[in-house]
Amino acid sequence: MKTKMPILFVIIFFIAILIILVAYLAKVSYNPYKKIIYGVTFSKSFAKYLDLDWRQTYIAVLDDLQVKYIRIPILWNEIEPEKNLYNFEDIDWQVAEAEKRNAHLISSKL
Repeated sequence: MKTKMPILFVIIFFIAILIILVAYLAKVSYNPYKKIIYGVTFSKSFAKYLDLDWRQTYIAVLDDLQVKYIRIPILWNEIEPEKNLYNFEDIDWQVAEAEKRNAHLISSKL
């Protein structure tokens, strides 16, 4: 009976710590007054996978959907198709088209 008390105390202590931690994180991360900004991700490679003209599709996202916040994943194999041969032409084009429409490019937080 004596050995069960310390184990029970440790279990109750860890449960209490977990409850306090969850309550703290919920309080810190939730803000009902925080402005939520929605955006989209446009992937050139996925558009090509769907057999779409990726430039037309990108323009449609900007013009027809009037997206103002857009994330463009930059894949290394598209930037450097061959060793020491870099190609930023498509990315530069996407950035320029977004700028023409006052769209904001966003990045992922890792």
